[in-house]
Amino acid sequence: MATSTGRLSSESPNLQNIPTGEGYPTRIKAAFRPEQANWKYLVADYSQIELRVLAFLSGDKALLTAFEDGRDIHAETAKFLFPTAKEISKDMRRVAKTVNFGVIYGITGFGLSRTVGTSPAEATGYIEAFFARYS
Repeated sequence: MATSTGRLSSESPNLQNIPTGEGYPTRIKAAFRPEQANWKYLVADYSQIELRVLAFLSGDKALLTAFEDGRDIHAETAKFLFPTAKEISKDMRRVAKTVNFGVIYGITGFGLSRTVGTSPAEATGYIEAFFARYS
């Protein structure tokens, strides 16, 4: 269980890419059985685990408080990336999510610009804004 990024994954079977929800996803999941009758699959959703670890290790009060309060960390980041926006759109949240996870893995302004479709200067500004807000 490993990937080149260090995130956990599974194979044989790949249980991460099974759709979620009712209907056919439930029927697909029913087809997977542990190798032995007394074995079980453990299902755990480590929501934003990298960001939670980052918050803990850095001791950053803004990140810790956001998680403790159950706030959407990507929407929180979008608020300071797009300070003039009256509402945070899905696209703004997507950009913020990319920034949040990108900085953990060392994304550059150029790499971020290609991912989110902005100029390298604007993407670098996003990264700088992230570090200005979260220590």
